Amino acid sequence: MDIYDNAMTFLKTVKQEKNKDAKFKKKMEILYLNKINSQMLFDKIYNNEFNDKDEEVLKKMCEVQELKKNGKLSYEDSSKIIGQYVFDKYGPTPEELEKLKKDKDKD
Repeated sequence: MDIYDNAMTFLKTVKQEKNKDAKFKKKMEILYLNKINSQMLFDKIYNNEFNDKDEEVLKKMCEVQELKKNGKLSYEDSSKIIGQYVFDKYGPTPEELEKLKKDKDKD
């Protein structure tokens, strides 16, 4: 789980740094951007917007990626698993879904 491990190391480094100037950001980009392979993930961690849900989703994505890489999951199955996991973490609750359905029926 290289991406996960690198993201967690980057997160720890960012949390410990007091002076987050342009020079520090550039240094972090050089050290971590290619290792975590995502500008969005980099920005989220750097801007202290990375939370526990994000960590759980990243971990699950890395686990599924490893299974796909080892031929134990197809691309389609891995996409379904990740999509469902993200929806479960960030999507609306059953109560919120019901409210959305009722609001739609009113229109």
